Amino acid sequence: MEDEIFNWDKSVEDVTLDLDEDCEEEYEDSTENKENCSDESSQDWESEELEEPGHSLDTMKNVLAYYDKCKGDKLWKTANRYSCVKTYCTIQRFRKYVEANGRKSDLFKKIEDFTYHKFKSARKSMLCVSDRDIKFWALSFARPTGFQFKASKGWLNTFKKRHRIVSRKITNYSSVKEIEERADIVKRGWDFVKFVKKECAKIPSSSMGNFDQSGLTNELKYDRTLSNVGEKETICAAKSLNATTHSHSIMPLIFMDGKMHKKLLVCLQESGGQFGKRVQKSLVIPENIYLVCSKSGKLDKGIMKRWLNDCVAPTASKQSSFVLIHDSWTGQTDSSLYKDIPNLVKRFQIPAKTTSFTQPLDVYFFRQYKILRRKLADRVMLEGIDLNLHARTNIIKMHSLIYNQLQSSIFQPMIKYSWYACKYVDDRAGRFLNVNEALFDISCLECDEDTCEDFAFIRCGHCRQHLCIKHFFISFHYHSVD
Repeated sequence: MEDEIFNWDKSVEDVTLDLDEDCEEEYEDSTENKENCSDESSQDWESEELEEPGHSLDTMKNVLAYYDKCKGDKLWKTANRYSCVKTYCTIQRFRKYVEANGRKSDLFKKIEDFTYHKFKSARKSMLCVSDRDIKFWALSFARPTGFQFKASKGWLNTFKKRHRIVSRKITNYSSVKEIEERADIVKRGWDFVKFVKKECAKIPSSSMGNFDQSGLTNELKYDRTLSNVGEKETICAAKSLNATTHSHSIMPLIFMDGKMHKKLLVCLQESGGQFGKRVQKSLVIPENIYLVCSKSGKLDKGIMKRWLNDCVAPTASKQSSFVLIHDSWTGQTDSSLYKDIPNLVKRFQIPAKTTSFTQPLDVYFFRQYKILRRKLADRVMLEGIDLNLHARTNIIKMHSLIYNQLQSSIFQPMIKYSWYACKYVDDRAGRFLNVNEALFDISCLECDEDTCEDFAFIRCGHCRQHLCIKHFFISFHYHSVD
């Protein structure tokens, strides 16, 4: 059938995007406020009588205005009109609160509302915010009122906890122009998803595929580590500094029914762009790996053409109709690459800059894949195992074993969730196990292999055996998948 491509990179109507919904928090009663904020003022909290509903600042002003206007028995007339007035002490407390511009709880609420509004505005504009900024906003509001407010550490911690504010590592930077265009980008992404759902309503889930490449360094680099307090420099060891900068690429193909393609595309970095004769003779390529190489370790149009013809075309020939979803990388957008794929009825190109929420592989799958890879690298490094993971043969073996584990039926609901998270499907697959839950159960620490006394590293997703690093990786614990 004729190959049909839908490119969603086109202008759409401007929309307004609320990046952060209003969080309406119920403020706690005066007793709890006293506990949280007792260090803000030397004065004690007033009795609970004035903390009951209806005793707002406006109510107290009205009571005092009526009391001052009355002639004769002022207290009796005021109490007869306002049930909240019991004794002359009530009038005195009301007057004290009005002169102080309200109760403490009211003032704390106003300070907190103002500060949180400033925080939301700053984050909506993608600006960096620190604890000092929050204190400054609170003090700038409190000082003109004459309220003795210190913005103490206790108040700051309570404020952040109440509004679910934490310190986070900045994962990326965007230009001001990109931030302003974000509303348009988000709308384009969700419109694309709705369009795909409509066009593919009658396509079987087993025929809906998504592929994408991911670049990986030959040796993992770490951003954080536990270490001693006060050290001037935190240094981590690497077996090869060259391996932390040089990379290779992988490209999986996953389907909406939770299954994966039989082969994973792995592209290694070779100086000449091809394997030498000696390397070709020594390479042992597992059945679930489609191995290629390039000078940069990245994919190109030629590699894509070979992979599509050798791997994707045979899979498509078994389907009555076949659909592919991919991003806008130029190496895979050329229509001529797909002309030899049988039964390819539609091909959808994800709009630029929307893959973080419209591409199933990016939304969830790659994160789980990299967790499994990191677990393996951590165990090798921490236990001092003499294993060079950035060697060519070990890179191939590592990806073969990782991909083989994710091909287990136990992970089909997880892959289905990747599609659900992007809203391509309406029904969630139900409770599923992620990589940590399914493969790294620490309830059993012993390897299940006979006579092995080593600690278990992983629980196989296929046979559910607990295996040490030796019996899993070195002995190549592999299961054939139909």
